[in-house]
Amino acid sequence: MTPDVQLVACDPKYAALWQTWRHEPSSLRHNPLSQVDTPGLAIRLAACVSEFGSTPASEYRWFVQHAAQIVGTVSINSCNYRMEHAEIGYQIGQRFAGQGLGTQAVAQLLERGFREGPFRRLQAMIHVENVASRRLVERLGFRQEGRLRQHYRIGEKWVDEALYALLRDEWQDRPHPVRSVHHG
Repeated sequence: MTPDVQLVACDPKYAALWQTWRHEPSSLRHNPLSQVDTPGLAIRLAACVSEFGSTPASEYRWFVQHAAQIVGTVSINSCNYRMEHAEIGYQIGQRFAGQGLGTQAVAQLLERGFREGPFRRLQAMIHVENVASRRLVERLGFRQEGRLRQHYRIGEKWVDEALYALLRDEWQDRPHPVRSVHHG
């Protein structure tokens, strides 16, 4: 059975944890991360939004809690309200990887984005060599729609990204073995 996770509101107190995950080898290998220090992340988290309301935000973020411990973060960003689509992001600390926590957290993120948010389409852009991340979104029903050649720069290397997307109708019409929504 998939371990139980809960999405909790973003908070500046998680900035140091987030900074740690951003510097783990798997994160550095697969993500085009901008250079930002821990105080900068804290400022970003202080301004972040964790609830869909009447005022649109450009980024929504939650932290992933498992067994009373913060283990990762998920987000909906690059929001286009006119076209009703956005991009998802997720990161689980390396020592918690491979336990199903990411899959359950992203499933809850999708539930919020499609049920509470205004989005009809959520997409993910994933480094083509990030097999685990690609499998995660595929398990949740995302379809690969294309390959963006030399789309991101990671370190000194231009890399290809796989573009995945899931539509609200597809999410609503499929069984959800990992669906377990907790609001925190």
